[in-house]
Amino acid sequence: MLFRSHLTGDDNTVVAEKRWRQANAAFTSHLAQMNGKTVDFEDNVESAKENYKLACINNGNPIDDKAAYVRNVINAHNNVTKAEDALHDHLVELNALEGVISELAD
Repeated sequence: MLFRSHLTGDDNTVVAEKRWRQANAAFTSHLAQMNGKTVDFEDNVESAKENYKLACINNGNPIDDKAAYVRNVINAHNNVTKAEDALHDHLVELNALEGVISELAD
């Protein structure tokens, strides 16, 4: 265990184990929060994709202002990209956190 490897002796072992429990609790709690947020990011992607589809068909309305229609489609497309990027960044951070937890446990 990484925490134990930096401290030696009986008292230090007890202290190291306590610090490990504190660190593990902090990381485990944060990991649970991040896993919960994953669903939010996935929902954001799904919502952005649905809005993009609606923008492409102009919400079923006639296209009276072509320039506004094109802007709306481009904005909706950009929102999909932003939502996908945010999900990707979140998953990268989640993966890194899981790696740190694994390293600390060794």
